[in-house]
Amino acid sequence: MSAFPTTRWTLVVKARAGAKDALATLLETYWLPLYVFARRTGLAREAAEDAVQEFLAHAIERSVFTRADNQKGTLRSYLKTAFRHHLSDARDKAGAVKRGGNSRHDDIEAAERTLSGDDDPERAFDRQWAALVMQRAMASLEKDFDGRDDLDLVRRYFSADINEGYEAIAKERAISVVSLKSLLHRARMRYREHLSEIVKDTLDDQGAVGEELDELMRAMDR
Repeated sequence: MSAFPTTRWTLVVKARAGAKDALATLLETYWLPLYVFARRTGLAREAAEDAVQEFLAHAIERSVFTRADNQKGTLRSYLKTAFRHHLSDARDKAGAVKRGGNSRHDDIEAAERTLSGDDDPERAFDRQWAALVMQRAMASLEKDFDGRDDLDLVRRYFSADINEGYEAIAKERAISVVSLKSLLHRARMRYREHLSEIVKDTLDDQGAVGEELDELMRAMDR
């Protein structure tokens, strides 16, 4: 999937003030959630790509974030609302711009596989958003273990690619079962911390991190 750079409300403030590089970074980050939202409104693949790219161009040219207010909710909700309005306004308009932005072909294919037949647009958007958040948290966790022999084990654990029991893995690595469980517990806790930091960047209410995390976890299960 595409890179998921740090996105803070301060970046939105810069975008609101007219910093086009900040706005471009902000919107390209969320290309895939916007794409799956468009697909679930009934647009075909090429039309959905066009709609997202038009929204990006529109946002940059016409200061879509002029009214963005970090006291009024989550960045996730704001983007969904702005894009929904854009789609409504653009229904009868023709014309297309270069599709795909910085999103690679395999990113779009992966996003397509996440769409289920009964998805509504908001559910599809939230699921893709959650997937990107988790991808970034995993990338940060891997940096924590970079250069360590434990990295491969952590990757296998989080990808659910461990078929052996704790005893077999501990024996293979010449450590105790207690040490193995402690390692994986620390990895889980660190992963949760990374998730919290990423989510915190997109909220106005820093006390709502737990609630937003719960919402994203539910989105992945829908």
